[in-house]
Amino acid sequence: MGHSVGVTGLGPNQVSAMVMLSLRDEQGQTQHYQAVLKAEDPEYQVPAEPGLGEVTLEYSVLGLEHIWGGIDHLMFVFGLLLLVGGGGRLFWTITAFTVGHSITLSLVTLGFLSFPVPLVEFTIALSIFVLALNLARHDKQGLFRHYPWWLAGGFGLLHGMGFAGALAEIGLPQSNVPMALLFFNVGIEVGQIAFIVFLLGVWRLIKRPLLPWQERLVPVPVYALGGLSAMWCIERGLILLY
Repeated sequence: MGHSVGVTGLGPNQVSAMVMLSLRDEQGQTQHYQAVLKAEDPEYQVPAEPGLGEVTLEYSVLGLEHIWGGIDHLMFVFGLLLLVGGGGRLFWTITAFTVGHSITLSLVTLGFLSFPVPLVEFTIALSIFVLALNLARHDKQGLFRHYPWWLAGGFGLLHGMGFAGALAEIGLPQSNVPMALLFFNVGIEVGQIAFIVFLLGVWRLIKRPLLPWQERLVPVPVYALGGLSAMWCIERGLILLY
């Protein structure tokens, strides 16, 4: 802990190196670290055991970075916003999504549940595609529109497994596992809320200029969401098969 590990010769050979390190403490708990070494950064410093304040800040930032870097998760949140609009329905729908992914994130991280990563990545893409199909319905009926929190909560269970995969790559401080897990989740929620606020702000700015073409433009984000999710389903389905 606190020492560095590195690889020499990366520059002349124009390569990168993946370092995966597992440390076992006196209680038999194993902590995993992973880093990519490059010519300009050929060493990785193993973090010293962090304190509570450091865990709170670091894992909140990691959760925020993960949700903003996960375009598929953000697109699902975008689809939920298109499905329910604003107000109380949006609050309960996002809350259901939060509860769903918090459950599986905790279960997987604490070792109570395991899953094949390619299958989960495929089902996450499929969840976005199913949401896009419901948005494309002209009758504006169906259970998903009347009870969107069931859709959000159920698919949230799948997305939580995706979050857990990212957290597994980062690793958890064994002395502060509950706090790290909690604040990783907090970071994800802050990122979701910030994304929703950003979308609502953009819509407020462009709503009036686009008002004459509003009816024609309504299908555009829906079909963009469906096309993007269909592409992900194909890509991840092929990975799953081969």
